[in-house]
Amino acid sequence: MAISAKLGDGVPELLGEISSALRPIREFVELRIHMTNPRSWRVFTKWAQVIERDYKGKSARFKARIPPHLRREFEPFMNRNCRSRSRTEGRVALHWE
Repeated sequence: MAISAKLGDGVPELLGEISSALRPIREFVELRIHMTNPRSWRVFTKWAQVIERDYKGKSARFKARIPPHLRREFEPFMNRNCRSRSRTEGRVALHWE
């Protein structure tokens, strides 16, 4: 990759590559969080990378990536239709029916 500090050529691509390399490993999950659970909301909004969201009634459904160390915290909210898990590139992919 060619970079010019003087002209700025290639800098966005370089930053993108650096960002990808430094991105923490996350687990893809699908979950539903009740809006009356403030602690889980705080943790989720601080750490999750939300892919998709759907607010209905008093709960919200999310497809998101969370740090592995928070998996236990969010297990009660995870989709119960999980049928299998597979490891891909050091990440856990959850497959839903």
